[in-house]
Amino acid sequence: MAREIINSIRGCAWFWILSGIAILLLIVSLFIPPTGVIDESVLKAVGEIFGFAALGTVLYAINRGVDAKLAKGDTSIEINSPDGNN
Repeated sequence: MAREIINSIRGCAWFWILSGIAILLLIVSLFIPPTGVIDESVLKAVGEIFGFAALGTVLYAINRGVDAKLAKGDTSIEINSPDGNN
């Protein structure tokens, strides 16, 4: 199952595009005044971009029939393929 998720990440161009934008945003923010300080708004934007990249990858994996399980604190979401196979 982990191998299928890795293949889904490789095949999902949006994941890499959005991740690249987020990293570029962090790097650029270090050189804009005040130099060396990453503002809170930049960190929020990067977090949202990474969130959308991860969500897009999960949706791509689900479309390919890979089961997915997401957990955050007490909340857990599990999505299985309709036929029960991986």
